[in-house]
Formats: sequence, C-alpha cells, structure tokens
Amino acid sequence: MNCLIKIWLAILLSLLLPLSYGAGDVHAARVTTGTLSGIVTNAVTAVPITGATLKATNTATGVITSATSNSTGSYKLTLPPAAYSLTCTATSFQDDSRTGIGIVAGITTTVNMALQPVPQSLDHSVRLSSYSGPDTCLTCHAVSASGTDLLTDVFNSAHFQARTQNSMIDIPAGGSHGMVDRACGLPGSNMLADNYAGIVTAADGTKMIDGCGKCHIAYRPPYKYATAADARNDIDCLICHAAVYGAEWDELANIAIYGSNPQPHVRTVTTMADGSFTWSQDRSLKSAQSVGSPTSTKACMRCHEHNMGGYKRATPYTASTDVHAARNFTCTKCHVATQHKTPRGNFVTDMMANEQTTVNMSCSRCHGVTPHNANNAVDLNKHTANVACEACHVTDMKVEGDIGWQSWAPFTLDPRSGVWSDTRPVLANSFYSPYIEYLPTTALPLIRWFNGTASMLAQPGGGYTDRESTGGRSKLYALKPFINGMLFDAGWLPGPSSDPGFDMVNGTWPFSMKAYYENNWPKFLAFGFVDSRYPTAQSYWFARPDMAQMLNNFPMMLYMDRSGFQLEAGKTIGTPVPGPQSAASFPGLAKAINTGMGRIGIDMGYFPPTSDPEVVGANLWSGRFFGMWAPVNMDPTSPFKGELSSFITMSHSIKGAATLGTTSASCYNCHYSATEYAAQLPLAGKRLDFALLGWTNVDANPLVDPMYDRIIALPVPTVDRIVFSFAQGKSSQSLKITTYVVDSITRLPMPNVTINGTISGPAGQTGLPCSASAVSSPAGVALVTFIQSTLLPGTYTFSINSLSSNGVTTPSGITSSYTRL
Repeated sequence: MNCLIKIWLAILLSLLLPLSYGAGDVHAARVTTGTLSGIVTNAVTAVPITGATLKATNTATGVITSATSNSTGSYKLTLPPAAYSLTCTATSFQDDSRTGIGIVAGITTTVNMALQPVPQSLDHSVRLSSYSGPDTCLTCHAVSASGTDLLTDVFNSAHFQARTQNSMIDIPAGGSHGMVDRACGLPGSNMLADNYAGIVTAADGTKMIDGCGKCHIAYRPPYKYATAADARNDIDCLICHAAVYGAEWDELANIAIYGSNPQPHVRTVTTMADGSFTWSQDRSLKSAQSVGSPTSTKACMRCHEHNMGGYKRATPYTASTDVHAARNFTCTKCHVATQHKTPRGNFVTDMMANEQTTVNMSCSRCHGVTPHNANNAVDLNKHTANVACEACHVTDMKVEGDIGWQSWAPFTLDPRSGVWSDTRPVLANSFYSPYIEYLPTTALPLIRWFNGTASMLAQPGGGYTDRESTGGRSKLYALKPFINGMLFDAGWLPGPSSDPGFDMVNGTWPFSMKAYYENNWPKFLAFGFVDSRYPTAQSYWFARPDMAQMLNNFPMMLYMDRSGFQLEAGKTIGTPVPGPQSAASFPGLAKAINTGMGRIGIDMGYFPPTSDPEVVGANLWSGRFFGMWAPVNMDPTSPFKGELSSFITMSHSIKGAATLGTTSASCYNCHYSATEYAAQLPLAGKRLDFALLGWTNVDANPLVDPMYDRIIALPVPTVDRIVFSFAQGKSSQSLKITTYVVDSITRLPMPNVTINGTISGPAGQTGLPCSASAVSSPAGVALVTFIQSTLLPGTYTFSINSLSSNGVTTPSGITSSYTRL
C-alpha cells in the first residue's frame, strides 16, 4: 500500500508542478526528436564496415534522412518521432534493410546491421568449365616463362623431388638428399620409412591421419616416378597455385566471398588401387577456377607453417612480428622462382635441399651492406662486415610451443655424462607423441659464426679466423638451439671408444653409421644418395678418413613408422628401467621400427614389394634400441667443443627501428657500456661472449669487447652489391654489370680494386661463358659490360673470383644473377 501511495503522489506532483510557474518563469526545453543508432559489421567476419550509407525513411511522409558509418562502424541519425524503415548499403556488400522501426522523442533506438559480402567471381571461372588435374593446366601452360618444358621443370624441382645436392652440407659422400631420406628430429623419421601417408585408429575409435604426402605434391613419393611423364597425372598443381584450397572452402569468409564448394575438397588419407595409402588432392572445379593471382603467402603456409610458426624456428611471419609481413610482403617477393625452382638462400644450417645456389637471398640483396642511415649509422654499418643482419634484428623467441628438447625414445642417453633421461612417449588425445621440453618465451637466440657450411647434424661451420672482414665467409648469425633424441641401434653400444685397439678409420664398428653406409653403398649409388665419384665406400673413406672416424662413433639411426609410433609407442611390458630397450619392454615401438626399416628395405629393392614390412624389417637391425641426445660438438679446435645442440636457421621475425629503437641502448645487449667496461667485471645477460667467439684481448682490461679492444688491419675489399641493367641498342643488346666495392671494415667506397670474375648465361648464348675484369673508381664502382647482337632469354650470372688491392689478392665466391624474360 505504501508503494501505491508513493506512485500516486509522484503522478500528482508531475501534474501540479507546471501550474507553479509564474508568467516570468523559464520553462524546460521540450524534446521533439529521437535517435536511431547502431553498428554496421561484416556478417561473416564481424569486422566493422567503414563508409556504409544508412537511409531512414519516414513511413508516413517519405522523408529520407541519411548517415555514414565511421571507422568503428558506428552511425547515428536524429529523427522526428514516427515509424521508419532503414536501408544500409556498402561497396562489395549486399544491401540490407529493416522496417517498422518506431522512433520516440528523447529515446535512443539501437539497430545494428550485419551485411553479407557480395560473392566474387574466380579468376579462372571463365576459362575453366571442368578440371582434370595437370592435363587441364598443361593445355595452356605447357611451356614455362623461361621457354622450358613446364612439366619437366616441376618434376626436377625440390618441391617435387624433396631433395637436391648441396655441397654446403657435409653429409657423407655428398649425393642428393632431403626429406626423402634424412631423418629430421622434429618428425622423427623420413619419407622412405613408410611415412608418406598413414591413418591409425585408437582403441576408442579416434582416428589420426599423418604423413609427408600432406605437403609433397604427388600421390606417391618422388622416387616412385622414373620420369616426368610418369608423374604427369599425379601432380598437385593447386596446392600451390589455388587461391582457395581444401578445407579453406569451409571457412565462412571464403564462402561469403566465393560461395560454397559443392564438390569434394577436404583432403584426407585414402587407399590407392595397390593398397598403399596416399593423401587425396583437392581437384574440385572451384579450386581450379581460383587460380590466377601470384602465389600467396597463405598458399605457402599450407605446407611451411611449421617454418613460420613457433615450434621449429621460433620466427613467425606475421604483421606483428616481422617488418616485411607488416608491409604485406608475400613470400615470393623475395623467394622468386625460376623454372619452378625456388631460391632458399645459402646460409641455412638445417635444410639439405637447395636448388638456386647462385641467387643472393641475404638482406644485402635489397638493403646493401650499408643499410643504416639514422643515428649511429657509421658505427652500425661497420658491423655488417662480420655481423649478419639477423644477429641484431632477430631479437627474441617470444613464441609459445618453441621446442628445445625432443626425444622419440623412452630413455635417452647424454653421451657426455652417461646419464639417462626418462623421456617416455606421452599419451594425449588417444595417441602417443614424443617427449618434449619447450623453451621459455624469455629465451634468446644463440650467436655463432656461420660461413654457409654445416654438418649433417645442423652445426654451423666457420669461425673468427674465417670472418668476412679478412676475406673469409663467416659472419655472426642468430640461431635457434635444438637438442634431439633420435632412435639408435643399441647393438652399437658400448661404442668404439670402449676398445683402445680399434682402428677408427679402417675398422668398421658393428651397427655404426659407417657400417650402415658400407652395407648399403650400391643401393645408395643407385638412388643418388652418394656421389658417383665414389664407386665404393672404401674410395670415400680414403678421401675422407675424418668422416670414417666420425661415422664409427655414431650409432646406426633407426627409422620408424610414425603411424605405429602414434598408436603403440608407449605400450610396455613389465617395468622398464633406463637403458637400451627391445620388444620385450616396448613392443609397440619395436614394431614401429621394424615397419619403418622394412619399408626402406622394400623400397630400396632388398625385398619384393609384397613383403610384410614388419617381418623383413626385423632382419635389418639388432632388435635393441636406445635414445641419445645429439649432436655433440666433436671439433677439437672449436671453443664450443662438447656443446650439445644443433642450430636452426632464423631468418624471419625481423624487427625494425620500432622495436630496436634509434638510440644506442640496444647496442649494450652485446657490448659493454663505457662504465661497465671500466668496472672490469664480467656481466651476465650479454647475448654473446666475444672471447669464446675468437676476439683477443689487446689492452690491460680483462674484459674482451671489440668496441674497446680494437685491432687495426689493412683495408680488405668486399662487395656491397651487384646491379644488372639491360640496354637495347640499334644493332646490339648489352648487359651492364655494376659492382660496388667497399672497405670490409668501414664499409666506405674503395677505389683502385681490380675485380676478376666470370659471366655465364643461358645455353647457346654467344660469347659465354667469358672472363671479365674491371677496376673500381673513386666511388668504388667497377663496371663490366657484355655486348652481343642478341641476348637470349634466361639467367645471367656474374661470379667474382677475386678482388685485388695494394698487391694483395683476396679470393671471393660472391655471385649475383639476373633473369632476362
């Protein structure tokens, strides 16, 4: 009752108050309009739409009032009270409307609008009405831009063959290698070991599909095809060239733009006619019709997301982590393919395949060797003689899931201490995965000398005495440490060091990698896994006794079937104790090894194709396995001898001035400040140790820092950059090759330097190859001109053999290329 009395009193007061004003009183303004507002968004992505036009129509009078959405998608209309209809239009979006909107004076009415994107046409929608794989593509694209047979180009590429020769990686006996045969620590095995495609079903019915064929571009492994013609109908053109591919068709954003894809398009593992597994391909018409634009970064990421993500290189290529990605640089902005061969760069520790070795992929290709032009530019440009750009500009590893340690064995031995780690497989989501330890996000890249060469275990070659400023090839690089526990044959234990009388060079320790090579040499020759210069294993050991010794000290690696690992690796019998294992303790893992080794034996021709891999594989190893952390630096001359780690190249996530700043503050991440140096006390937290990296102490201060311990050296010339320019004359064509020569220390132009080099070019080009030389001008410019009546289309390369100054000749291996289309 009290509430009712209060309500009636409020109403009565509201009626009486107007009567209380006299003739001179001021009356409150009367509100005569209402407000219509809201936000306009993309109905698919929920992103606000800027610049949308909204029109409110008075239903009674027909009067229209308009507004435009702002940068947040918001709009506001002030309207007289009435009933209204509202329409919303925006470029590239379908119109939308609402009716029966009542506007009340003094009240804000909210109406949000979500616009559907207008479906867009696909680039090849007019050209293609059906798609039948490569036959359709080759109808128009039989010849590449270079005039060569396109199918042959694809067949010979690293993207198809998954391997190349690479003289910069010191792998036993050379040969051609890649993911076909090399056991990378992250996937734990290789393609030969039956890992092209697999599907396993857990006890609870959960399925997992896996395998190398998800990325490699044919239905079968590359060694199953003798010729390009054999592979013609199996190649997947669209995985690289389609704008939308596979499960991307099920993303709402793509459906909104292009409509749905009614044909099968999601990839999976399926069975071929011969019973082998393979990855299906998206050969839907809409995917084929989406071809037309240059290869996008998204297309590259279909396979290379692990290179750009956190777990392998810790260098994600995103707008927030890399200055080039922030400027919308696609991968092919730098990695420009020629004849389907993509340059990778020559300073890579951990990848064997490299098919464009003459293409300069370093930062200097665009930025030169004097890239700094702001504060401290002179001093910073001096660094480029011996410091790779990545050493300063790859600043951190702030990514989740950055793998630092990984083992595929249940117990893993540290060969330095003899201590075993418990690294049993982890069961998660019905399947087993390897033991993993992640690096903290505070971890920093390690700084090491690197001259482009590397061991087969991703240990960089080079050192202080080989530094570029003294005519060598080494620079300091930022590298990610990675320690790997692979599966090895325990028949090798206790290893040759246990026998003082064993001949490390001429002897062959049982179940060592030396024994593995010797037993398989004829097959390796046939597959191209060893160089034909070495017809026998003995001919190679004679040439490389150091490699014979190293391989005796390295146990035979075991290659497993990943599907078997995922299904059964953690299944045990009894209570296993640290040390070597077998089927008696880990039957599932032993079975996976049998299957992987057996598949290699079958594919290499030791057993008939119909053989059971698990059965024949059991004859190819001792039956006992163990894990070992690798690799250990065994170089007796290295200051890092005994260090346990491989080193993964880091070349993305490049930070610029916005992150590093333009002051000298970041210099002291490596160098001592004057105050710190004067204190003569070593400080923890510096990114590198100059003494370990080879610099000597030349003053009384016990600290070693080249900013203070300066060693004066005679100027040594080096090349800043090489620029090509084509010119068309009345009766001739010419290629001008301009070489910019600088002092390797100061980076200032260096005159009176004689460059001696060789020009090579496409087959059939008159006058090539030829020698060329020039002397640099006071501006450090040396010009060479190659003139002929006709210059054929193709790639021209200038290789500098030496630079001579003041009577001293410095060898050079610098090359640069130019492609004339």
